[in-house]
Amino acid sequence: MRTRSARTSAWIAAVAALLSTAATAEAVPQQVEGTWRGRSRDDGGVWIQIQRDDERKGSSSLPEELAEELMAEGGELEVRREAGRLSFEGTIQNGRGRGLFTFVADPSYVDRMGGLGYRGLDEDELLAAALWDVGPAHARMLEGAGFRGLDFGDLLSSKIFQVDTTFIERMRELGLGDLDIDDLVAFKIHGVTPEFVEEARGMGLGNLDKDDLVAMRIHRIDRGSIEAAEALGLGRVDLDDVMSMKIHGVTKEFVEEMAELGYRPKSLDQAVAFRIHRVTPELVRELREEGFTDLSGDDLIKIRIHGIDRMIRRRGGGA
Repeated sequence: MRTRSARTSAWIAAVAALLSTAATAEAVPQQVEGTWRGRSRDDGGVWIQIQRDDERKGSSSLPEELAEELMAEGGELEVRREAGRLSFEGTIQNGRGRGLFTFVADPSYVDRMGGLGYRGLDEDELLAAALWDVGPAHARMLEGAGFRGLDFGDLLSSKIFQVDTTFIERMRELGLGDLDIDDLVAFKIHGVTPEFVEEARGMGLGNLDKDDLVAMRIHRIDRGSIEAAEALGLGRVDLDDVMSMKIHGVTKEFVEEMAELGYRPKSLDQAVAFRIHRVTPELVRELREEGFTDLSGDDLIKIRIHGIDRMIRRRGGGA
């Protein structure tokens, strides 16, 4: 329950995929070419993806700001970054566009980044650096904040998700322990802001650690969630209880319907067990129709676990 989330792992995997080609001893090619295609989204944003022409067939989406600029310029754009020059040419019609792109690396960038400890950057990393505008300034910022010995993936993900000095210092001021780059990126991905940390600490859930805070955002647990859980009258709740309720769908409506049938959960654990094992009001009614009128809540759970309800249906019922 308190491990790093699957969603966070998916983001990290996405960054790793962007850097999937290992650096080699060969010289970095001077030019990378490929195609791009994109469209305007219904929410007003822009989506543009680039696809390399070589055998690796790597692809990635452009940052929103760069995508919007390319769309605004009608598919013709040249951008100079510290890592090199990006050129786009193409056409856009009715909110959809396609064309060609070229990336030419800046040799001096490789030298400067090497001097900061990021040696042997390959063409995929250089292209990513240009797309996301990752340069020595960001590397020095992280080093100044105490993050040394990072790899380029760390540098890239922290830039993509805008981990900056202000965010790092504010989170440290909140006393969240020893935070690494993965922690800070996870906070950014899931919306764990300084304001949310302060709000969460006022919910009466005890001492919350960094994984608790991420889990709260993943499962959308707020003050209303806590109040709703306590209003069920099933005892005092902690964070794990509220997350279990959210995950398994223990709602006020469910508890009240079960109570009307005489099966008000004895505890939060039993309410969660009802949902896990699909002990529903429909099951209660079905069993009563078959003559089973004196069952306990635990009996209902056992019936589901052992598939007795299926046996009853096959045999036509009977008490």
